[in-house]
Amino acid sequence: SKIFENSENLSADELKEHYKNVQFRVSFDIPGQGTKYWQLSGSNGKYEYSGTYTTNADSAWYSFDETGKAIIDVARGSFSPFVYTFEEKYNGTDYTKDDNKKITGFADASGVHLPIQELTFTNKPVNGNLEVIKSFKENSADVEVTDEQINSVGFIVSKGTQDVMFDGSNGSYTYSGTTDGTGTVLTLATATKKLLAEQLPVGTYTIREVNGADGFKVTVSEEQTFTISAAKTATVQFVNEPMRGTISIKKNSKDGVLAGWQFRVECISSPFKGYTYNQVHQTNAEGKITLNNLRIGTYKVTEVTTGKEAYITPESQQDEVLYNRTTEFVFENIPLGTVKAIKYDEDNHAVKLHGAKFEIHAAENITLVDGTQLFAKDAVVGTLSENGTSGEYIQNSDVRMNNTTYNELPYGKYYLVETVAPANYELDSTRHDFEITKAGAEITIEVDDPPSDGIHFLTIFRPPLSCVLLNVTLLLPPLVTVMVLLVDSGV
Repeated sequence: SKIFENSENLSADELKEHYKNVQFRVSFDIPGQGTKYWQLSGSNGKYEYSGTYTTNADSAWYSFDETGKAIIDVARGSFSPFVYTFEEKYNGTDYTKDDNKKITGFADASGVHLPIQELTFTNKPVNGNLEVIKSFKENSADVEVTDEQINSVGFIVSKGTQDVMFDGSNGSYTYSGTTDGTGTVLTLATATKKLLAEQLPVGTYTIREVNGADGFKVTVSEEQTFTISAAKTATVQFVNEPMRGTISIKKNSKDGVLAGWQFRVECISSPFKGYTYNQVHQTNAEGKITLNNLRIGTYKVTEVTTGKEAYITPESQQDEVLYNRTTEFVFENIPLGTVKAIKYDEDNHAVKLHGAKFEIHAAENITLVDGTQLFAKDAVVGTLSENGTSGEYIQNSDVRMNNTTYNELPYGKYYLVETVAPANYELDSTRHDFEITKAGAEITIEVDDPPSDGIHFLTIFRPPLSCVLLNVTLLLPPLVTVMVLLVDSGV
């Protein structure tokens, strides 16, 4: 009988082909005459003894049937109690040849034939090897990796529903069997980024990457099928590329100025050895920048636009770029404008008044594009103070936003009210509304105050003349303004 180990892994047709590759012959030694070889008649596993060959060169080899069996009828022969050697020849490459088998005689000393004798030839598979090659690439170019990244990679081999076990470590392994549990995790040799697993039985297997290098993804299928052939090495390759993600930068500004803002994007940490990224990008008409295929890591985004004045520039932001995800950075620039007031006498705009004070109030909820409220409606936003004694009033640095004070106002609607009137003038009760609609806006508001009771200014347009006022002679120029105090006498 012929047995092939692990025949359960072979199809019926494969097993038949292996049986065809096996033959046998029988020899025996006669003292003084040398080795003789049986001559058999028949075919396909059914034979009868018919004589002997006298030399090795003349000897014939005989086949098994398609089930791996052969029957030799020796009843017609007369046999001495010699030692008969059964030898097999295997014409394939997938299995080893079994050792010779021996039988001492087919009849007892009196010539009586012995009962049927059975011999079994067992062929063990010639094992093969598996080589795994690991590479790290980006756009077909090799990517530098650390020893730690190489050592973190692991693979498991499976055969059918079972995982495979190995002895060994660090890229060098020998097959030891299969298990219903979890198989041996194979790791790479650090220096070569390869592993060799030896003595795997012939057959079809799968291998999968179960542990990846930090920052990399498997680009060749995470599970690959390979076939082990006798005395050969099967090679599989796993190519890994850096994991990538996307950065989206969105610019907001209430004045609608979105295009042309520049941002520096910088990778400040990543799992990739020697990797750097530091580039400046500009927003499109929609205020957007989209950066695809960035390696994962921590990125810092900083607004670097020059030439755009009268905006509050937001602080830098940093965040993680994750695999196959989009990380969004939103920046809002706050357009700033200013307001000033000029204080006039109600009766005479040639006279600017000093000594007044003003408050700026929000005429609405002042918010950012994202809805963040800067100032509530009617809240005091800031104040104006007189520029010297000019009668012109400019903003103080008391508009507080983001823990910083400014002497400018953010985009929105406001109103100005006088809180202190100049000496000898009545307080202006008018609410003066205005709006900041663009960066750099400069709003000027003229505020008139009437004199207090009994105070009037007279502007006289006359040729030069003299006059008597309260018994005082005055020489008046062509244009002059005088303040007159009206008293009870009615003057």
